[in-house]
Amino acid sequence: MKIKKSSHYYLICALGMLIAISFLASCITDKTDEETITLNLGEIDFNPKPDTCWARKTLTGKCYKFTSSSAQVFETKTGVLRINEPEGETIGTIVTYSGGLGTYYKKAFNEESLKKGYRVIQIKWNEGWFKASKEEQEGFRKLAVHPASITQYIYDNLVEKDKPFILYGYSGGAAQIAYMLSFYGIDNITDKAIIFAGFWMGRLDIGCFDTDPLNSQLNYSEKARTAIDQSLGFNKNEKGPCALRDSTFTDIYKNSSISYGGNYYYPNTDVYLVYGGNDQVGALNQGLTYYEQLASARSPYVHMQIVEGAGHNILRDSLGFETLRKILFTEVDLKTTTNNK
Repeated sequence: MKIKKSSHYYLICALGMLIAISFLASCITDKTDEETITLNLGEIDFNPKPDTCWARKTLTGKCYKFTSSSAQVFETKTGVLRINEPEGETIGTIVTYSGGLGTYYKKAFNEESLKKGYRVIQIKWNEGWFKASKEEQEGFRKLAVHPASITQYIYDNLVEKDKPFILYGYSGGAAQIAYMLSFYGIDNITDKAIIFAGFWMGRLDIGCFDTDPLNSQLNYSEKARTAIDQSLGFNKNEKGPCALRDSTFTDIYKNSSISYGGNYYYPNTDVYLVYGGNDQVGALNQGLTYYEQLASARSPYVHMQIVEGAGHNILRDSLGFETLRKILFTEVDLKTTTNNK
């Protein structure tokens, strides 16, 4: 049974509207003619014996080790699920994905979520979800099989299927969610996806190699280029094709992007996109490429907001914090047709 939906929460501030209009008009000019790509999920080896979690005063939970493997990538990935159960009745499950490589637990709103009756499941990757094998040139899209597979496993084995299933991710964690919705069919099990602080992986080819001045706001910093090249097996101490501006890799990175070649129509999933208007790490405009695809596909329940003045860490901004809190804890009862007119 899908989550019951409530009043529409479609917020776009004046700054966001100006940025979105100018960006969308100039930046994304090519559309894929290929059929929508849906990739196969991998296998999860889950250890049902819990380990002791890193202790906090009231948020200890139980930790479970797992291994993710797939035929489309060379190496397995290992991680830990930290599961906290509410004291009373469970009203749903919130799965959280942290930023960067995803090697830490996302903490914001956990205790409040538990008090309200949500089960909280935090995913932590031991070595990082997008570190690729040397010389395998796997890329983010293929490597996203790992977060997609563990998310499907959680839904199939650890939660009640008749209660809300909510995904909540920041920065690189937001990218994990966007990849699994776009390429692995996880929208079919997701009631609400909260994707905030954008991500670098919207259009990798434009960020790495494009020289059109109209696309300058999509171009990556040197730090971002080094991180992105890790998805092709380069480490942070060496220069890969994005850092070197090696345009022979344009198609490889284009076909590894979130906002190219995927499924962007989610008929039963509320997608909330929240960006910082003062984001200085390059995630805002790259993240908006994903919004443009969802809008173009007429995905009916897309809610986008740019928080004016907020930086990349939106939770440090008071308005950003309250915006995300409201989205997370407000049940949506009535679907609207904003993109379905």
